[in-house]
Amino acid sequence: MWLFTSQEHRSYRICFRIDHALCDGVGAAHYLAALLADQELPAPHLHRPARPTLAAASRFAHNYLRRPPRGRAWPDLSADYQGDARIAYVDVPDDRLLALARAWGVTVNDVYLTALARAMPVWHSREFPTSPFLGLTAAVPLSVRTSRTEGAPGNHVVSMDLALPRSQSDPRHCLEAVLKQTRRAARTGYRDTAHFFIERLLAPWLTHPNPRPRHALTATHLKLPSPWTVFGSSLTAAGLFCVPTGKMPCYVSLTRAAAIARLGVVHDRRTPGAARLPELWRNALSELESQADRLAGEPASRPGPSAPDTPDTLEPDTLK
Repeated sequence: MWLFTSQEHRSYRICFRIDHALCDGVGAAHYLAALLADQELPAPHLHRPARPTLAAASRFAHNYLRRPPRGRAWPDLSADYQGDARIAYVDVPDDRLLALARAWGVTVNDVYLTALARAMPVWHSREFPTSPFLGLTAAVPLSVRTSRTEGAPGNHVVSMDLALPRSQSDPRHCLEAVLKQTRRAARTGYRDTAHFFIERLLAPWLTHPNPRPRHALTATHLKLPSPWTVFGSSLTAAGLFCVPTGKMPCYVSLTRAAAIARLGVVHDRRTPGAARLPELWRNALSELESQADRLAGEPASRPGPSAPDTPDTLEPDTLK
């Protein structure tokens, strides 16, 4: 744990680091709150288990036994890790994401991933103008921590493949492409099915490192409980990061705390201009807002529900 002070701004930052082999992001947030917070805080959003299904088992086998389609592994960034990791981020009001989610009748996580999906081809076209963007399959971790494993060590997490659209399509179509996948995962109980197979069938094989990671991009989402004070000082923002390794050159996280949503990008020298991704993501939010404003006067097929303030709860389908 490191303490960084700023006399000029009368503020400080705390950096807490734990090896991913010991704990996942939700568990790390739980430990940090237990160590530092002045008052006892509830854990970050905990998972409510569902029954495994055959449909989710089929999807799990497809995700884990097959590599992403050719081109979606991002050949432009196939080189090995070169070190010198950098962090870039942008802050937006959490209320802005909540308002967007309510306007579209989706979740904050859907908004976050849709904006990321729209930002990626724009970034790629600028950094690799002679190479067409063939799409990208991102790994989206899903926590399986429950009230029983709230502070347990280990990685209580599974991963979902999310195919990001390959073109800069209409924001609504991009959102629908993301929703088709996230809602199918929720409807079929994908995370619990994946957890069952990993724990019962694959655990003996997961003790060895994978020399060829499947994804070039990992996208996580974590909401910290509020209010949060440390020695009387209020938490103003937080960020989650993971250093790129192997053939995963880019890690993107949305960390929501103290009314601030921080989009962070951790990258190395393989990803030229990756520091521009946060700003492109914020621009994509503006596109979603503009589209929502234009559609506000159109009759809806049915009213959309208000978005829940949790990253992992998915509502019934509202977009067609």
